[in-house]
Amino acid sequence: MKKLSRSFTPGLAQSFLICLTLLCWAEENHPVIIFALMFIVCVAIIRTKIPNKRTWLPRKFKQTQCISLFSSTIFMFTCFILFKTEYKEHLYTIILTIATIISMVLIARSHITSIDNKEKTLSSYTKTIIKYTWIVISLFSYNISRALISITFDIPFDSTNDRPITFLFSFFCIFWIYYSLYYLFLFVIFYLPEFVNSSRNKKSKTKFYPGTGYHLSVILPSFFIYIALSNVLGINIPNILKTGTIFTLRYEARDSFFCHNRYMFLTEHPDARFMLISEGSYRALIPHKDDINVFRLTCSDKEPFYSLNGVVDKDSLILTAIKERANILINDLYLK
Repeated sequence: MKKLSRSFTPGLAQSFLICLTLLCWAEENHPVIIFALMFIVCVAIIRTKIPNKRTWLPRKFKQTQCISLFSSTIFMFTCFILFKTEYKEHLYTIILTIATIISMVLIARSHITSIDNKEKTLSSYTKTIIKYTWIVISLFSYNISRALISITFDIPFDSTNDRPITFLFSFFCIFWIYYSLYYLFLFVIFYLPEFVNSSRNKKSKTKFYPGTGYHLSVILPSFFIYIALSNVLGINIPNILKTGTIFTLRYEARDSFFCHNRYMFLTEHPDARFMLISEGSYRALIPHKDDINVFRLTCSDKEPFYSLNGVVDKDSLILTAIKERANILINDLYLK
């Protein structure tokens, strides 16, 4: 058993974890994945009988391999909870997803530290790039989020600058942009060692960049986790935004509105929230199934002292007009 555990190199262990993750992802136990798991175990058993020459690897690279194994293990448990259990507590899923993302960042950081020179040139360049791109991406995300909130809720652009929901959408936009750039960043630091050579001391004759085993144990899992996690996040983007929107609306929207010198609420929609735009003007946010419908609520002098008008876009108006014309045509044909 001790020999078998030693024969499980980091590359084989990562391959085994990837197959287990795919097995959790698949709706049924796919025979190809099961065959791949059996093949990996057979390779590990055969390695116990064949003497192999161990390749020396610096301690920093081994640390990167350990972080990569930890990241793959967390991601496997995340997929198991999401796809193979009925107990899908959102808090645990979010914690595991955040832990996976943090471990991915730690993998890149550990790898940069391993291949960097004594002057920390590559680390310095990386910090500088992140600092300046942060300013540009933050401004871009903030303005895009303000425009999106203005269009979605039909409110003036100037009134979106300090709303909690604007900061929520800005944070999500910043995260998604950096997450997308992370793929390019992985390609640069992993698959272009010549790029790293320029930051190394040229007088050093030490072969610092490892070979295939390191690629299998660190680089391949990093790309796999990135692509798979992107798929998971892409599928759950609407749910994430809806959950975040409902959470922020608790702090910027009331459960009542003020019209005709008194506070009122919608008896037919007791869960509705009301966002104040100006005096006598609100946006009524009414939950409907898994969505939120937005209405313009305007105070008036006649009972019931307010009016509700749904916020619709151009496509909805065209669709409504087509339905009305179709109903008129059907009625005319029926009368004839």
